[in-house]
Amino acid sequence: MHEMLTIPHEGLTIWSPDELAEALGVSATTLADWRTARTGPEFIRTTTGQRGGRVYYTSTAVTAWLSKLPVTHTNN
Repeated sequence: MHEMLTIPHEGLTIWSPDELAEALGVSATTLADWRTARTGPEFIRTTTGQRGGRVYYTSTAVTAWLSKLPVTHTNN
């Protein structure tokens, strides 16, 4: 498992797609699909173009995305 990057001044954690995929229990391909469909957490791309650069997710964006997901319950 990779260690997440924390920016000390902001207290902000940043995940790579592989790290976030592992944390969420999905594949990195699923995260890429969510980026394309614009259904996953907001992300940062290190270039301004459409292609290239690295993708990162901030803890703030992931928390906001998770809080918007519907909560489901199962009845046993």
